[in-house]
Amino acid sequence: MARLAKEAGADVAKYQFYRPLEVLGKGNPFLAEAEKAQLTVMEHKALKEYCDLIGIEYCVSLFHADLVDYTEDWGMKRFK
Repeated sequence: MARLAKEAGADVAKYQFYRPLEVLGKGNPFLAEAEKAQLTVMEHKALKEYCDLIGIEYCVSLFHADLVDYTEDWGMKRFK
């Protein structure tokens, strides 16, 4: 998606960074699907590095305050 966004002329590729269980709650019928779709911290880091490599800004919507530390450690310009 990042590569396609870059090829289409986008300056930023934005993703969501959250823990599905905390957002959706136990017993939510969509929890299993959300957990399969959510990237791990290391996958987000690798995606950030890939975005840097291809020259598109990596951005995330953060759902948990403690995830801000990752964005700062990775040198991100901004987050949502």
